[in-house]
Amino acid sequence: MAMGQEYTGTFAAQYFATGKDCCRDLEFTCGDALDEAAHSGLVIFNKTQTALSWAFAQDLDYFMKAARMASARFGIHLAEEPIFVSWVSDTKTAMANLWPEARNIWLLSSMLALPAFAVISFACEAFKRAGNRFSKEKELP
Repeated sequence: MAMGQEYTGTFAAQYFATGKDCCRDLEFTCGDALDEAAHSGLVIFNKTQTALSWAFAQDLDYFMKAARMASARFGIHLAEEPIFVSWVSDTKTAMANLWPEARNIWLLSSMLALPAFAVISFACEAFKRAGNRFSKEKELP
């Protein structure tokens, strides 16, 4: 993780450039970090897949743990809510590369939702019919 923002005379790590399996001790090679033309990053938002967060740890959870470890190791004050970014040299290309993944998540969600709603509809209809039969039986003398 790369850190840094200095303000009011004290140093606090507010921004963290992140990545997976690309950091070794003091060497940071995540994303486009080695590209001298890279001066921007894409913000990694908190809990992008909230529906599954109860079952699976999110990348952001691991990034926060790494930020705390870096803070302890280097004696740097950690901001209350650090911002995690993926270091990129071309934001337009990086964002364009996210669209296929977003489309696939949407398609998968849609395909999973259709059978789930069908089962719920059939269950509601079955309960409705069972309720109608029960009320008709109560009306008989």
